[in-house]
Amino acid sequence: KRICDRAMLLERGAPIMIDTADEVMSEYHDRLAAQDNPADHAEPEVRRARHFDAEVTVVNGAGAQHHQFVEGEPFGVRLRLVAKVDAPDTTVSIGFRDELGRDIGGRALRKMAFAAGQERTLELALDDHRLRNGLFQIDVAVSDTESGETLLSLEAAETLSVYGQAADSGGPVQLGGTWRVS
Repeated sequence: KRICDRAMLLERGAPIMIDTADEVMSEYHDRLAAQDNPADHAEPEVRRARHFDAEVTVVNGAGAQHHQFVEGEPFGVRLRLVAKVDAPDTTVSIGFRDELGRDIGGRALRKMAFAAGQERTLELALDDHRLRNGLFQIDVAVSDTESGETLLSLEAAETLSVYGQAADSGGPVQLGGTWRVS
């Protein structure tokens, strides 16, 4: 895109689009994000730890499991937690790392109370995120807010791909988002 002003998109060897490099790249990334991904059909893995069991799922704006997105497309991280012990004051954190393992941002939800045996589903909805271009790993942690003791730590619990749309796509991001608790 940086050295061409026109581009051609081929499908099975036949041209399907000739336009500006930006328009062709945008169409190409839309097609990549829309492709069926076997990970979108797999059952979420239950991860068992001493204090919590957890399932982590990446979902699209409609709430369906999905792992490939176009830059700016809303997504969420759904976290199902089952407490094995009483945890009256926890902080739940979701962090993002780029494909080189560098921390690029995250969000924390404080003052979450769990009773032993209680199941809760939390979703960090990223409707206006700034993820741009690349493969991102999602880390999850639950800690005791007062003592700082780690009650659950999942590194690379899930991954997602984001395909950039702008010529300058790439690099770290600023995260926003809102929590939904059910």
